[in-house]
Amino acid sequence: MTTKGPSERTGANRGAWIAGGAVVAAIVVAAAIIIGLNVGGQPGVSAQPTLSSPASQSPEFTDSSSPNATATPTPRPAAPDLAWERLDGALPAEASVYGVMNVSGRWFATGQIGHAPAIWSSDDDVPRTWTTTTVNTQRAANENAVVAQIVPAGNNLVANGWWGLADSDQFARVDWISTDGGSTWDETRTQDPALRTVVEGGPGLIGAGWASGGTTPFDSFIATSSDGVSWARINPAGLVSSEVVDLAAIGDRLVAVGGVFVDGGINVAAWYSDDGGSTWTAGDTAGGAGTLNDVTQLGQGLVAVGGAGVPTAWTTDDGITWTAHPIRDAGFAMAVAAMESGGGVVLGNDGPQDIGPEHAWSSLDGVTWIDGGDMPPAQSRMLAAGSFGSAAVAGGACLGGVTCPTPLWLGTSRK
Repeated sequence: MTTKGPSERTGANRGAWIAGGAVVAAIVVAAAIIIGLNVGGQPGVSAQPTLSSPASQSPEFTDSSSPNATATPTPRPAAPDLAWERLDGALPAEASVYGVMNVSGRWFATGQIGHAPAIWSSDDDVPRTWTTTTVNTQRAANENAVVAQIVPAGNNLVANGWWGLADSDQFARVDWISTDGGSTWDETRTQDPALRTVVEGGPGLIGAGWASGGTTPFDSFIATSSDGVSWARINPAGLVSSEVVDLAAIGDRLVAVGGVFVDGGINVAAWYSDDGGSTWTAGDTAGGAGTLNDVTQLGQGLVAVGGAGVPTAWTTDDGITWTAHPIRDAGFAMAVAAMESGGGVVLGNDGPQDIGPEHAWSSLDGVTWIDGGDMPPAQSRMLAAGSFGSAAVAGGACLGGVTCPTPLWLGTSRK
């Protein structure tokens, strides 16, 4: 963010005194004698004027004090400045993290261990210690299952994910329900297409998924549920030939982000719905290659991140018109989280491919971004970010056929 310098100070024009007579001349002489005396009583030294410096003239502080009181400067908000540490040993070997969230003050990380679904939890405000929860599953040895995210549903918690053959790119929906706050999870499998994202809304929950047969282009669909187990599917015409990746809300308006298939490729795209997800209209993102990978509320609007080889943030205050803000000239922006203290952090990968080095950026407004530097490496694709209080947590998936360090990071303020 560009900081503006102090305002220029200008004095009022002074008119000339015109001596018009002896009386006036006497007054002028008397005034000159008074001016010749300085404040400290030393004759012959002119007093120097002291200009007040109101806080409105300083780019660093604001002043809410009264004219007769001493100003108490208040620092302006700044972009989050986080130090990142890799939480070695916090998760089992072969863990991959696909989601990070905080529900009612309890941290969760979701993903898998090897090919088995997994959920970890932490009750610490600054979560350095994590516990592997009990996830009951019917997974066979040749199957792959992933827990993507967790949302509240009444008095219960619902986890959503997908399952299928380990060597297949076609996955079906699987849900887990916890009635004890997230310590144990019971599985319900389906043959329906998997949900890729779920948010609170509508009758309780609203999700989005892909009607994919393993090839592109495909269509996206919307699903609604009151309990997280039984879902009603909607196939909006506005989401034909699209890939919805994430959902968010701005007021009563639902917003979807992802990509639209065009001429054999995919371009960034966003949509909005004002009727609870039944119908969708394309927003204006000005196109561009790639997808929007994640979206979150920032201030009074939304910020989404993505792109194709050029990490970029898109901001909107209405969910309809979006403005692109390049974060840097190369890399991948994969996940975004809004900090409670203000501003947001973007996590991604800084390289020609979306696998390591893991990297962080931060911004106060989603428009101007500050480089947060490389994070302790884990040879992972960054996939998830979440925040609560003063802490942020990021996670990724170990890819490339190598053994990775723990793909979980904790970000805390340097101040």
